[in-house]
Amino acid sequence: MQQQIYFRAPMLFLVFSTFTRLTLTLMNAWNHSVDWLQIPSILLVGFLFDLRPILLLTLLWAICIRFTPEFLRQKVAKTPLLEWLGFVITLFALSFQMFAEWIFWGDMECRFNFIAIDYLVYTHEVVHNILQSYPMKTYLSIMAAIAGIGAYFVQKLPKFRKPLSIKFLAQIAAFSFLSFLFPLTNWSKNNFAQELSENGTSNLLYAFFHNQLNYNQFYQTIHPNLVAQNIAPYFPQNFSKPDQDPIARMIPSFCPKKEMNVVLITVESLSQEFLDKKPTTWTPFIAKLKRDSICFEDHYATGTRTVRGLEALALSVPPTPGSSILRRPHYGNLYNVSSVLKPAGYEMFFWYGGYGYFDNMNAFFEANGFTVRDRLHIPSEKIEHETIWGVSDEHLFDAFLEDIQSRKDPSKPFFSLIMTTSNHRPYTFPDHRIEMAQGTREAAVRYTDWAIEQFFKKAKETPWYQNTLFIITADHCASSAGKMQLDPTKYLTPCIFYAPGKFEPKSITTRTSQMDVVPSILGLLGLSYESRFYGIDQIHSPIDRPVPIGTYQRLGFYGKNEMIILSPKKEVKAYQKVSNDFEEIPSTKSSILGNAIGLYQSAYDRYSKGVMDEK
Repeated sequence: MQQQIYFRAPMLFLVFSTFTRLTLTLMNAWNHSVDWLQIPSILLVGFLFDLRPILLLTLLWAICIRFTPEFLRQKVAKTPLLEWLGFVITLFALSFQMFAEWIFWGDMECRFNFIAIDYLVYTHEVVHNILQSYPMKTYLSIMAAIAGIGAYFVQKLPKFRKPLSIKFLAQIAAFSFLSFLFPLTNWSKNNFAQELSENGTSNLLYAFFHNQLNYNQFYQTIHPNLVAQNIAPYFPQNFSKPDQDPIARMIPSFCPKKEMNVVLITVESLSQEFLDKKPTTWTPFIAKLKRDSICFEDHYATGTRTVRGLEALALSVPPTPGSSILRRPHYGNLYNVSSVLKPAGYEMFFWYGGYGYFDNMNAFFEANGFTVRDRLHIPSEKIEHETIWGVSDEHLFDAFLEDIQSRKDPSKPFFSLIMTTSNHRPYTFPDHRIEMAQGTREAAVRYTDWAIEQFFKKAKETPWYQNTLFIITADHCASSAGKMQLDPTKYLTPCIFYAPGKFEPKSITTRTSQMDVVPSILGLLGLSYESRFYGIDQIHSPIDRPVPIGTYQRLGFYGKNEMIILSPKKEVKAYQKVSNDFEEIPSTKSSILGNAIGLYQSAYDRYSKGVMDEK
C-alpha cells in the first residue's frame, strides 16, 4: 500500500499547485494585473513548471523504494493507518504551502523568491508577524480538515495495481524532464503572468542556492580596462585615484561649513504615492513640512528590502546580485558616511525600533562606526504598544530624544539614522492616536505621519533643534511588483531635507537615488572630502543621470528615456520609453548599456576585491 503514497503524492502536488496558481491568477485577472485571455497560457506554462519539482519528487520516491527495507515496506502495506497518516502529512504540507503562497503573494505580489528564504532565516519575527496579521488558528484548522478528510477520500480511490518499480518511476521522471525542453523563463512580457506561471517550490529551492551571485560569471560584462571609461559620465568630478579606486574623486565645498546635527528618518515602506494621492488624509504633516523643505521630486529606492535601503543610504552603493552587503560575511570596516563625519567630530548613531540582530543591522552599523540603539535600549515600561517588528514609532522617537539629551558631551554634533517599523503588517499601533481603524496600510501610514509630527513638536523644545538638518525618506516602497520585471514606478519614494530657517525651500527635479542622500547631506554641511560614494550632491551640482534599481537577481538602470535590465545567464534587455510605457528595443541600440554594465561591474569588483574597505 505504501506505493499508493509514492505514486499519488506527486499527483497531489500537481493538483494543489494548479489550484494555487488558478486562484492567484483569477485574483489578478479580477484586479486587471493580467488579461483574462492569458489564463489558459498561464495554466499551460504553469503545468510545465510543475513538472520540474515532480521530477525531483519522483527521484526521491525512487530512492525511498530502493533503500527502504523489504520488511518495513511489508509492514506499512499491512497497516492502513500508516498509509492514511502518510496521506495526512502529505496533504497538510501541501495545504500549508498553498496558504503560505497566498499570504506571500498578498504581501509581495510574486511567487516564493529570495525574500522567502530570508523569512525562513528569521522565523521568530516572521511567524509572530503572521500570527498578528492573519487568523492562523482558522487557517490551521482548515489545513487540518483538508488533510484529514482529504486523506480519507484519497485512500478510498481505486488502488494502483501496477507494481511501482524503479523502471516505472524512471518513465515518470523522463516525462517530467520534458519541461526542460521548453523556454519557460520570460515567456510573457507581463511580469505578473510570468510569476503566476512559475512554481513556488522550484523558486524557493533556486533562491536558496543563489543567495549571492558572482556578477562577472552570471552577468554581462565589459573589459576591465573599459569600466572607468563607462562610469566616468556618471560622475561630475574627475577621478583622483583610478589606479586604487575607480570612483575616488575630490569633492569641493559648495557653501560655508556648517556644524549641524543630522537626523535621517527612514520610514518603513513609505511610497511616494502616499504623498501624491492622499497627502491631506494619509500624510498631512509630511506634506506640510515638504513646503518648507528641499525636496527630491523624482527619487528612487535601489531595492525592495530594508537592508537594501540601509545599504544605499549608509554606503552610497548600487545593489549587487544576491543579498545586501549588510548580510554578507564582509560587512564591516567599509567606506561609509561615518568615514567622512567621524573625522569631522560627529557622533554616529543608528536607532531601530526592533531587535537589531534582524538582518544583521546592529552588527553592520557597529562594524562601520555607529553607536547602535534598538529595542533592548527602550525600557518596557515606556512601551504602550509593539509588534513583532518593533515598538510603535512614537516610542522609538521618544527613546531617541531621551538618548540624545543624555549625551556626555551635548556640544558635539551628531548624525542619527532612525529606522521606523510601524508601517509594516500587521499595521497596529497605540489606540486613540488617529481616527482611522487599525490594521490597514492607510492607517499605518497615517499613524507614522502623526508620530513624526509629535516628534517634531518635542524636538522643538530641545536646544539642538534649530541647528539640525532633518531628512525624511523611505527604505523602499510598499510594493515592488509590476507588469515589468522591474517596474520603476514601484521604486519611487519621497525624500525631503528640512532645516528650520537654514535653507530656502527648493524642488530638485533631476532624477535622484538613495545613493545621493548622504552626498547631498555632506554638501549642505559644506564639507570638502575625497568621495568614494556612487552618489553625488544633487542639491548643489544636480545631474540628471540614470538610477540603479534592482531585486536580488535583476539589476535595472533607469534613465529618462531608456531602461536596462541585467539578469543572470548574461541576459540583457533594453527598453525605450514611449509615452508612459516601455517598449523593448535591441540592446545594441541602447545609449546607456555600457554605463549600466560599468556601474554594476565596478560595484561588484570594488566590494569583492576589498576596494570598498575604509583605508
